[in-house]
Amino acid sequence: MSARLTPYRPHKLGLQADMSPMDFRKMIHFKGLNVQWEQAMACPCRQALTVGIGAEALDGTTNSRRHNCDGCGGSGWLYHSKQPIVVLITSAEHNPKMFAHYGVHAPGSARLTFLPENIPGFMDRIVATDDVVVYSTVQERKGTVDRLAFPVVTRTVMRGSEADPRVPETVELGVIHARRTTTAGLLVGDELVDGVDFELSDDGAEVDWSLGIALGTAPAEEATWAMVYHTHPVYLITGFPHGFRDTWVKFKKPDPERANLPVLASARLAWLDSSGPEGDEPAEEA
Repeated sequence: MSARLTPYRPHKLGLQADMSPMDFRKMIHFKGLNVQWEQAMACPCRQALTVGIGAEALDGTTNSRRHNCDGCGGSGWLYHSKQPIVVLITSAEHNPKMFAHYGVHAPGSARLTFLPENIPGFMDRIVATDDVVVYSTVQERKGTVDRLAFPVVTRTVMRGSEADPRVPETVELGVIHARRTTTAGLLVGDELVDGVDFELSDDGAEVDWSLGIALGTAPAEEATWAMVYHTHPVYLITGFPHGFRDTWVKFKKPDPERANLPVLASARLAWLDSSGPEGDEPAEEA
């Protein structure tokens, strides 16, 4: 017979020190950032598999995702329930300050604290809509319109004027620089300019080459082009240092009541993730 190990309970528990769920909530609203939260679910697509020939053949499936799936685009993840929320973004050192975004060459990790009603799941996608970073991409021209994996964001910046640095002026920055190659991969031509050689869609997610095609400055089909531009940092949830933080609170209450506290998740910049090819954005569901 196995022994029962009943937890020992002292005769006197003493005073109970309670955490304040409301204080945690206020901190997130005071110091948090606006983000767009998209919940992830594993795509049910699978690669078909046939073993054998003729009447002896056996049909089945593998656990591998389909790279031509119309839903996940080969990433293996579907995204749904997009909504704006507020999260507290901190560094790996747990300092109570915003995580410093250094761009595509940074380690790319961050800690995100969520309100208890917004518990994140593995591979959830977080777009930090209050922040802007620099991102660089190299793509092959597929047609008249090419789609970017991460949309171009216009950033309004105050700077000193060229004539007198003491006189402030504001400028809008989106695309920083763009170049193209021949189909043989050789760099050719001058800088490609937004509004001259190409146009961006209203949401910044598509590059229309119609202007460049007319001028003869657009990259040829199947030739590569590169662009560095501003975009919102996109994070994928990759871990849960504190997946749940529930506790009992008795302050000003006759009996202890269960309280849900904020949860902590670790995240990584989406463009440093290898779950899917660059340029293939997982589909969204309403």
